[in-house]
Amino acid sequence: MGLITSILDALGVNSTVWILLAIFLVTFLIMDQLVFKPYAKALRSREAAVEGSNQDTEKIEQETERLKKVYQNKVKQVQEEMGLIVNKVQKEVDQDRVKIFDSAEKRSKEIYNSGVEGIRKEVELARVSFEAEVNKISKVLETKVMQGGNS
Repeated sequence: MGLITSILDALGVNSTVWILLAIFLVTFLIMDQLVFKPYAKALRSREAAVEGSNQDTEKIEQETERLKKVYQNKVKQVQEEMGLIVNKVQKEVDQDRVKIFDSAEKRSKEIYNSGVEGIRKEVELARVSFEAEVNKISKVLETKVMQGGNS
C-alpha cells in the first residue's frame, strides 16, 4: 500500500481527491434517485404508451378494413337482391301487361263480334222486311196488272 501512496503523492493526488470523489458519488446517488431513475421510468412509460398506441392504431385500422369489406359485401349483396327484385317485378309487370292486352284484345273481339252479329241480324231483318215489302208491292202490282188486263 505504501507504493500506491507514494505513486499517488508523486502524481499530486492528495486527500482532497478522495473527498471530491465521495462528494461526486453522494451527488450521483442523489441525482440517480431524484432525476435519472424517474426520467428513465417516464421515458420507458412513454415508449410503452406510444407502442401501445401504435398497436391500438394498427388494430383499429385492421378492424376498419375488415368492417369496410363486410359493408362492401353487404352493399353488393343488397344491390344484387335489389336487381333480382327489380327483375322479378319487371317480369310480373310484363306478365300483367300481357294479360291486360290479351284481355283487352279478347274484349274488343267480343265487342266487334257482337257488333258484327248485331249488324248481320239487322241486315237479315232489313232483308226480310224488304222481301216482305217487295212481295207486297209485287202482289199489288200483280193485282193492278191483272185488273188492268181485265178492264
